[in-house]
Amino acid sequence: QGFVDLDNAAAAAEGQEMSPVSIEGLRKQVQSLEKGRQREVEALQRQLQGEKEESSNAQQKLQLEITQLQTQIAHTQDSLRLLKASPQSDSVAQQVYIARRQMLEAFTCALSHWRARTLMHETLLLWQQWLQQRRALALTVCETRQDIQQRAVQSLEVMARHARIRTCYQTWFSWNHQHRRARVRAALTSSPRVLQVSTHKAVRLTVDSKFKFGSPDPYAALLTQHSTIHTAVQKGTYNPEWEETHLLALDAGVTVFAVEIYNRGGRSDTMLARQDVLFGELPAERDVELTIPLKVRHHNEWVDSQDTMLYLTLKARGPGWV
Repeated sequence: QGFVDLDNAAAAAEGQEMSPVSIEGLRKQVQSLEKGRQREVEALQRQLQGEKEESSNAQQKLQLEITQLQTQIAHTQDSLRLLKASPQSDSVAQQVYIARRQMLEAFTCALSHWRARTLMHETLLLWQQWLQQRRALALTVCETRQDIQQRAVQSLEVMARHARIRTCYQTWFSWNHQHRRARVRAALTSSPRVLQVSTHKAVRLTVDSKFKFGSPDPYAALLTQHSTIHTAVQKGTYNPEWEETHLLALDAGVTVFAVEIYNRGGRSDTMLARQDVLFGELPAERDVELTIPLKVRHHNEWVDSQDTMLYLTLKARGPGWV
Protein backbone atom coordinates (compact mmCIF):
# COMPACT_ATOMS: atom_id res chain seq x y z
CA GLN A 1 0.00 0.00 0.00
CA GLY A 2 2.97 2.31 0.73
CA PHE A 3 4.32 1.80 -2.80
CA VAL A 4 0.90 2.53 -4.32
CA ASP A 5 0.65 5.76 -2.33
CA LEU A 6 4.15 6.80 -3.37
CA ASP A 7 3.43 6.01 -7.05
CA ASN A 8 0.20 8.04 -6.90
CA ALA A 9 2.06 10.93 -5.27
CA ALA A 10 4.83 10.80 -7.92
CA ALA A 11 2.25 10.72 -10.75
CA ALA A 12 0.42 13.68 -9.24
CA ALA A 13 3.69 15.63 -8.83
CA GLU A 14 4.83 15.26 -12.46
CA GLY A 15 2.94 18.30 -13.83
CA GLN A 16 2.65 20.53 -10.73
CA GLU A 17 4.72 21.95 -7.94
CA MET A 18 5.06 19.86 -4.74
CA SER A 19 4.23 21.69 -1.50
CA PRO A 20 6.34 21.21 1.69
CA VAL A 21 3.24 19.79 3.43
CA SER A 22 2.95 16.89 0.95
CA ILE A 23 6.68 16.12 1.22
CA GLU A 24 6.45 16.10 5.04
CA GLY A 25 3.48 13.72 4.81
CA LEU A 26 5.46 11.35 2.60
CA ARG A 27 8.32 11.42 5.10
CA LYS A 28 5.98 10.53 7.96
CA GLN A 29 4.48 7.72 5.87
CA VAL A 30 7.95 6.27 5.18
CA GLN A 31 8.86 6.48 8.90
CA SER A 32 5.66 4.65 9.91
CA LEU A 33 6.36 1.92 7.31
CA GLU A 34 9.92 1.53 8.64
CA LYS A 35 8.64 1.17 12.24
CA GLY A 36 6.13 -1.52 11.13
CA ARG A 37 8.88 -3.46 9.30
CA GLN A 38 11.11 -3.25 12.41
CA ARG A 39 8.33 -4.66 14.64
CA GLU A 40 7.81 -7.56 12.20
CA VAL A 41 11.55 -8.35 12.23
CA GLU A 42 11.67 -8.35 16.04
CA ALA A 43 8.65 -10.70 16.24
CA LEU A 44 10.27 -13.12 13.77
CA GLN A 45 13.50 -13.12 15.80
CA ARG A 46 11.64 -13.90 19.06
CA GLN A 47 9.77 -16.77 17.37
CA LEU A 48 13.02 -18.22 16.01
CA GLN A 49 14.65 -18.07 19.49
CA GLY A 50 11.67 -19.95 21.03
CA GLU A 51 11.81 -22.67 18.36
CA LYS A 52 15.54 -23.13 18.94
CA GLU A 53 14.94 -23.64 22.69
CA GLU A 54 12.15 -26.20 22.00
CA SER A 55 14.43 -28.11 19.62
CA SER A 56 17.24 -28.21 22.21
CA ASN A 57 14.88 -29.53 24.94
CA ALA A 58 13.51 -32.24 22.63
CA GLN A 59 17.04 -33.37 21.74
CA GLN A 60 18.01 -33.66 25.43
CA LYS A 61 14.91 -35.76 26.23
CA LEU A 62 15.64 -38.07 23.29
CA GLN A 63 19.24 -38.55 24.46
CA LEU A 64 18.01 -39.44 27.97
CA GLU A 65 15.60 -42.09 26.60
CA ILE A 66 18.37 -43.64 24.49
CA THR A 67 20.59 -43.85 27.60
CA GLN A 68 17.83 -45.59 29.59
CA LEU A 69 17.27 -48.16 26.80
CA GLN A 70 20.98 -48.92 26.66
CA THR A 71 21.01 -49.47 30.45
CA GLN A 72 18.03 -51.89 30.22
CA ILE A 73 19.70 -53.84 27.41
CA ALA A 74 22.87 -54.16 29.50
CA HIS A 75 20.88 -55.52 32.51
CA THR A 76 19.09 -58.03 30.26
CA GLN A 77 22.37 -59.29 28.85
CA ASP A 78 23.75 -59.75 32.38
CA SER A 79 20.66 -61.72 33.40
CA LEU A 80 21.02 -64.01 30.36
CA ARG A 81 24.66 -64.72 31.18
CA LEU A 82 23.73 -65.67 34.76
CA LEU A 83 21.00 -68.02 33.57
CA LYS A 84 23.33 -69.76 31.16
CA ALA A 85 25.93 -70.28 33.88
CA SER A 86 23.52 -71.93 36.43
CA PRO A 87 21.49 -75.19 35.98
CA GLN A 88 17.84 -74.42 35.54
CA SER A 89 14.61 -76.31 35.09
CA ASP A 90 12.37 -76.18 32.04
CA SER A 91 9.95 -73.84 33.78
CA VAL A 92 12.70 -71.41 34.62
CA ALA A 93 14.00 -71.60 31.04
CA GLN A 94 10.51 -70.94 29.73
CA GLN A 95 10.10 -67.95 32.03
CA VAL A 96 13.46 -66.64 30.91
CA TYR A 97 12.46 -67.11 27.25
CA ILE A 98 9.19 -65.18 27.82
CA ALA A 99 11.05 -62.42 29.63
CA ARG A 100 13.60 -62.20 26.81
CA ARG A 101 10.83 -62.08 24.21
CA GLN A 102 9.01 -59.27 26.08
CA MET A 103 12.30 -57.40 26.47
CA LEU A 104 13.03 -57.76 22.74
CA GLU A 105 9.58 -56.48 21.81
CA ALA A 106 9.98 -53.51 24.17
CA PHE A 107 13.41 -52.80 22.69
CA THR A 108 12.03 -52.98 19.11
CA CYS A 109 9.19 -50.60 20.01
CA ALA A 110 11.61 -48.22 21.71
CA LEU A 111 13.92 -48.37 18.68
CA SER A 112 11.04 -47.54 16.30
CA HIS A 113 10.04 -44.68 18.56
CA TRP A 114 13.63 -43.44 18.64
CA ARG A 115 13.88 -43.58 14.84
CA ALA A 116 10.60 -41.66 14.49
CA ARG A 117 11.83 -39.04 16.96
CA THR A 118 15.12 -38.79 15.07
CA LEU A 119 13.32 -38.31 11.77
CA MET A 120 11.08 -35.71 13.37
CA HIS A 121 14.13 -33.91 14.77
CA GLU A 122 15.83 -33.86 11.35
CA THR A 123 12.63 -32.55 9.77
CA LEU A 124 12.45 -29.85 12.44
CA LEU A 125 16.06 -28.83 11.75
CA LEU A 126 15.35 -28.61 8.02
CA TRP A 127 12.25 -26.53 8.69
CA GLN A 128 14.24 -24.22 10.97
CA GLN A 129 16.88 -23.75 8.25
CA TRP A 130 14.17 -22.93 5.71
CA LEU A 131 12.58 -20.51 8.18
CA GLN A 132 15.92 -18.79 8.76
CA GLN A 133 16.44 -18.40 5.02
CA ARG A 134 12.90 -17.04 4.67
CA ARG A 135 13.49 -14.53 7.46
CA ALA A 136 16.80 -13.45 5.96
CA LEU A 137 15.01 -12.93 2.64
CA ALA A 138 12.27 -10.97 4.43
CA LEU A 139 14.90 -8.74 6.06
CA THR A 140 16.51 -8.14 2.65
CA VAL A 141 13.12 -7.28 1.16
CA CYS A 142 12.40 -4.87 4.02
CA GLU A 143 15.76 -3.13 3.53
CA THR A 144 15.14 -2.94 -0.22
CA ARG A 145 11.68 -1.47 0.35
CA GLN A 146 13.07 1.11 2.75
CA ASP A 147 15.77 2.05 0.26
CA ILE A 148 13.19 2.35 -2.55
CA GLN A 149 10.92 4.47 -0.36
CA GLN A 150 13.78 6.77 0.59
CA ARG A 151 14.77 7.13 -3.05
CA ALA A 152 11.15 7.87 -3.95
CA VAL A 153 10.98 10.63 -1.32
CA GLN A 154 14.27 12.09 -2.57
CA SER A 155 12.99 12.00 -6.16
CA LEU A 156 9.79 13.79 -5.13
CA GLU A 157 11.83 16.45 -3.32
CA VAL A 158 14.03 16.94 -6.40
CA MET A 159 10.93 17.17 -8.62
CA ALA A 160 9.42 19.78 -6.29
CA ARG A 161 12.66 21.77 -6.27
CA HIS A 162 12.88 21.65 -10.07
CA ALA A 163 9.25 22.72 -10.34
CA ARG A 164 9.95 25.74 -8.11
CA ILE A 165 13.05 26.64 -10.14
CA ARG A 166 11.12 26.27 -13.41
CA THR A 167 8.36 28.51 -12.06
CA CYS A 168 10.91 31.15 -11.03
CA TYR A 169 12.55 31.04 -14.47
CA GLN A 170 9.22 31.31 -16.24
CA THR A 171 8.24 34.27 -14.08
CA TRP A 172 11.58 35.99 -14.73
CA PHE A 173 11.47 35.39 -18.50
CA SER A 174 7.90 36.67 -18.66
CA TRP A 175 8.81 39.80 -16.72
CA ASN A 176 11.95 40.36 -18.83
CA HIS A 177 10.01 39.95 -22.07
CA GLN A 178 7.32 42.37 -20.92
CA HIS A 179 9.96 44.82 -19.70
CA ARG A 180 11.82 44.71 -23.03
CA ARG A 181 8.60 45.21 -24.96
CA ALA A 182 7.70 48.13 -22.71
CA ARG A 183 11.13 49.72 -23.27
CA VAL A 184 10.86 49.32 -27.04
CA ARG A 185 7.30 50.69 -27.01
CA ALA A 186 8.40 53.67 -24.92
CA ALA A 187 11.35 54.34 -27.24
CA LEU A 188 9.12 54.16 -30.31
CA THR A 189 6.58 56.48 -28.68
CA SER A 190 9.11 59.07 -27.49
CA SER A 191 11.39 59.01 -30.53
CA PRO A 192 10.40 61.23 -33.49
CA ARG A 193 12.47 59.09 -35.88
CA VAL A 194 11.19 55.56 -36.42
CA LEU A 195 12.82 53.36 -39.03
CA GLN A 196 10.97 50.36 -40.46
CA VAL A 197 13.46 47.62 -41.42
CA SER A 198 12.40 44.61 -43.49
CA THR A 199 15.03 41.85 -43.29
CA HIS A 200 14.59 39.67 -46.37
CA LYS A 201 17.48 37.27 -46.71
CA ALA A 202 21.23 36.68 -46.67
CA VAL A 203 23.15 34.69 -49.30
CA ARG A 204 26.35 32.66 -49.24
CA LEU A 205 27.13 32.81 -45.56
CA THR A 206 30.50 31.32 -44.64
CA VAL A 207 31.59 29.54 -41.48
CA ASP A 208 35.16 29.66 -40.24
CA SER A 209 36.79 26.22 -40.17
CA LYS A 210 37.53 26.69 -36.49
CA PHE A 211 33.79 26.77 -35.72
CA LYS A 212 32.43 24.63 -38.53
CA PHE A 213 30.27 21.70 -37.53
CA GLY A 214 27.56 20.90 -40.04
CA SER A 215 25.29 23.57 -41.52
CA PRO A 216 24.67 26.75 -39.48
CA ASP A 217 21.40 27.85 -37.88
CA PRO A 218 21.58 31.61 -38.61
CA TYR A 219 19.55 34.49 -37.23
CA ALA A 220 19.99 38.28 -37.62
CA ALA A 221 20.28 40.91 -34.90
CA LEU A 222 19.46 44.61 -35.49
CA LEU A 223 21.28 46.83 -32.98
CA THR A 224 20.48 50.47 -32.12
CA GLN A 225 21.18 52.74 -29.17
CA HIS A 226 17.92 51.77 -27.47
CA SER A 227 17.28 48.12 -28.29
CA THR A 228 18.37 44.90 -29.96
CA ILE A 229 15.93 42.98 -32.14
CA HIS A 230 16.42 39.35 -33.22
CA THR A 231 14.86 37.55 -36.14
CA ALA A 232 13.77 33.92 -36.12
CA VAL A 233 16.36 31.12 -36.44
CA GLN A 234 16.60 29.37 -39.82
CA LYS A 235 17.68 25.74 -39.44
CA GLY A 236 20.62 24.30 -41.40
CA THR A 237 21.14 26.76 -44.25
CA TYR A 238 23.81 29.05 -45.70
CA ASN A 239 21.13 31.17 -47.45
CA PRO A 240 18.55 32.08 -44.79
CA GLU A 241 15.31 33.85 -45.71
CA TRP A 242 13.60 35.67 -42.84
CA GLU A 243 11.10 38.09 -44.45
CA GLU A 244 10.49 39.90 -41.16
CA THR A 245 9.71 43.56 -40.49
CA HIS A 246 10.74 45.45 -37.35
CA LEU A 247 10.61 49.05 -36.08
CA LEU A 248 13.76 50.78 -34.79
CA ALA A 249 13.72 53.95 -32.69
CA LEU A 250 16.54 56.35 -33.62
CA ASP A 251 17.74 59.58 -32.08
CA ALA A 252 17.86 62.73 -34.12
CA GLY A 253 20.84 62.85 -36.44
CA VAL A 254 21.54 59.08 -36.25
CA THR A 255 21.91 57.58 -39.72
CA VAL A 256 23.41 54.19 -38.94
CA PHE A 257 22.49 50.93 -37.25
CA ALA A 258 24.34 47.63 -36.98
CA VAL A 259 23.39 44.23 -38.39
CA GLU A 260 24.97 41.04 -37.00
CA ILE A 261 24.30 37.47 -38.11
CA TYR A 262 24.82 34.66 -35.59
CA ASN A 263 24.82 30.88 -35.63
CA ARG A 264 22.62 29.44 -32.88
CA GLY A 265 24.82 27.03 -30.88
CA GLY A 266 24.28 24.68 -27.97
CA ARG A 267 26.15 26.66 -25.29
CA SER A 268 26.86 29.99 -27.02
CA ASP A 269 26.09 31.66 -30.34
CA THR A 270 28.86 32.37 -32.87
CA MET A 271 28.91 35.50 -35.00
CA LEU A 272 29.08 34.70 -38.72
CA ALA A 273 28.89 38.16 -40.30
CA ARG A 274 28.41 41.82 -39.41
CA GLN A 275 28.06 45.23 -41.00
CA ASP A 276 27.07 48.83 -40.18
CA VAL A 277 24.17 50.04 -42.32
CA LEU A 278 24.49 53.71 -43.38
CA PHE A 279 21.25 55.03 -44.79
CA GLY A 280 21.59 58.85 -44.69
CA GLU A 281 18.44 60.94 -45.14
CA LEU A 282 15.47 58.88 -46.30
CA PRO A 283 12.34 60.13 -48.03
CA ALA A 284 9.28 59.84 -45.81
CA GLU A 285 6.98 56.85 -46.29
CA ARG A 286 8.97 55.40 -49.20
CA ASP A 287 10.63 51.99 -49.44
CA VAL A 288 14.37 51.98 -50.04
CA GLU A 289 15.85 48.61 -50.99
CA LEU A 290 19.47 47.96 -49.99
CA THR A 291 21.90 45.20 -50.88
CA ILE A 292 24.74 45.26 -48.35
CA PRO A 293 28.01 43.29 -48.53
CA LEU A 294 28.82 41.78 -45.14
CA LYS A 295 32.05 41.35 -43.25
CA VAL A 296 32.92 37.71 -42.50
CA ARG A 297 35.35 36.07 -40.10
CA HIS A 298 38.62 34.88 -41.63
CA HIS A 299 41.38 33.64 -39.28
CA ASN A 300 39.99 35.64 -36.35
CA GLU A 301 39.77 38.82 -38.43
CA TRP A 302 36.79 40.54 -40.03
CA VAL A 303 37.24 41.12 -43.76
CA ASP A 304 34.89 42.50 -46.42
CA SER A 305 33.27 39.87 -48.63
CA GLN A 306 31.79 40.46 -52.09
CA ASP A 307 29.93 37.12 -52.03
CA THR A 308 28.10 37.30 -48.71
CA MET A 309 25.21 39.74 -49.14
CA LEU A 310 22.29 40.97 -47.04
CA TYR A 311 19.03 42.27 -48.56
CA LEU A 312 17.08 44.90 -46.60
CA THR A 313 14.23 47.33 -47.22
CA LEU A 314 14.13 50.59 -45.20
CA LYS A 315 11.18 52.93 -44.73
CA ALA A 316 11.16 56.20 -42.79
CA ARG A 317 8.21 56.65 -40.46
CA GLY A 318 7.35 59.46 -38.05
CA PRO A 319 7.53 63.24 -38.16
CA GLY A 320 11.29 63.37 -37.45
CA TRP A 321 12.15 62.54 -41.08
CA VAL A 322 10.44 65.56 -42.59
